[in-house]
Amino acid sequence: MMVIALSVALATAPAHGFVAPAFDDFSVAPSRLKVVKPPDLSSHADARTFRTVLRNGAKAGVNFAGHYTVVTWGCGSPCKRLALVDRWTGQVSFPPIWPALDAEFRVDSALLVVDSREAIRGVGPELRYLFYTQYWVWEEQLRAFRLLGEYPDEKERSSR
Repeated sequence: MMVIALSVALATAPAHGFVAPAFDDFSVAPSRLKVVKPPDLSSHADARTFRTVLRNGAKAGVNFAGHYTVVTWGCGSPCKRLALVDRWTGQVSFPPIWPALDAEFRVDSALLVVDSREAIRGVGPELRYLFYTQYWVWEEQLRAFRLLGEYPDEKERSSR
């Protein structure tokens, strides 16, 4: 059984404030897979537990970073789980990323935006202070996500 170790590193925002990255800043070439592997339920201890949602989510096809499928599902209000399926191998991983509202991603980019500013604007004004946007990048060589930054950052959130 192949094991993926997912690590998370926090990148420090510049002193003048965090500049939100764009999907094009982390472009990748979409693969031209003729046959995609289904989720390998033996590749992660939690994969079997979430087998139905993983199989159904994988039907979306490749939707992230060239050859991956991001699968999301609700786990409460507000809470979402996120899994990543490598469509070359079928390997399933569960990164330590928990969107409250949404996750945005593209097949031609390694950027993952969690709880976008647009999604937060859709929440009632009295609750917006509870949410913040995170920007993650998939590091293919490390097979791990790296946190680029948050908006508003922790300092701004604590002053609200």
